[in-house]
Amino acid sequence: MSGMLDSKIRVLQHLIAQSQQQIERLEELLKQTEDPAAGTSPPTPEAAASPVAPAPVVPISTPTTPDNPQLPEILALADEGFSIATIAHRVGLPLQEVESILRERAGP
Repeated sequence: MSGMLDSKIRVLQHLIAQSQQQIERLEELLKQTEDPAAGTSPPTPEAAASPVAPAPVVPISTPTTPDNPQLPEILALADEGFSIATIAHRVGLPLQEVESILRERAGP
């Protein structure tokens, strides 16, 4: 039973990560169309419809302890003001995992 739940959680995390990538891509495209001074032309319909590579599925057991090798990068990106979604995408961890790491950092 636990194995089935873990499997379903991984699938959901993968779908959430893919959705977040699509959101970030659409937000970038929206910025480009709203800001003509940016020097870029609006994307063609073909470019806007191009598929995004699926995000890697990361095991739910990723440690959030100080020995996590991604911890310094996560904290540095957070200090630079990046969103949790962007941080999760850059380090390849599920959104919830990054939220948990940053919540632990903030303390009670």
